[in-house]
Amino acid sequence: KNKKPLHVTQDDFLDAFEEFSSSADSIHISTGYVSVASLQYLIENVKNNALPHLHLTIGMHHFDGFTRAQYDSAFSLATHLNQSKKGSASICKSFPYHGKVYGFYKNGRPFASILGSSNLSSLCRADSYSFEVDTILEDPEMLRQISEFQRELNEKACEPFLDWEPKDFNKSVVVPFAEKLSGSDFGNYLRLEQFDSFNLLLKPEEKSNLNVC
Repeated sequence: KNKKPLHVTQDDFLDAFEEFSSSADSIHISTGYVSVASLQYLIENVKNNALPHLHLTIGMHHFDGFTRAQYDSAFSLATHLNQSKKGSASICKSFPYHGKVYGFYKNGRPFASILGSSNLSSLCRADSYSFEVDTILEDPEMLRQISEFQRELNEKACEPFLDWEPKDFNKSVVVPFAEKLSGSDFGNYLRLEQFDSFNLLLKPEEKSNLNVC
């Protein structure tokens, strides 16, 4: 994603994720942090069959905690994946896992992987504020090693999310006068094209009191 004053010509994370997902029959995601918006993105697209079989590993929240909204969204996703037999969700308990690995599989074999700094929140452009850098891997031997790492991480260091219970919840940030969107309104908002623009009302005077930062 471009951030002024930088301009890059390569595909951003979401474009690459959706391109590989369209050719995959299974996705393995091992990420540090999740956001409500990104979890809702996964739920909506798995339910609509826009995403294939999905395995999600959450790496940091056992140690850093969830907000109530994050936990409820993760629980909803894990429940749907389990009941629909469309995948699974797990949480890392052995150590804080801060990596970000997205593996794409076809007929049981990985054909591409995205490695870098993008947490799950990068699935939602409006939810991502920082500049992230990722690389695409397609070398068969590297993909085999990454796939093996994701498998061992899940089997040896994680617990099924539906078996895990939080001890407490982090407090959500309260924004004065903000209104909570319904699920459908939130989904519509994510599909809106986002523009970096705003209007300023200037005084019609020779000298303005506008301060430029």
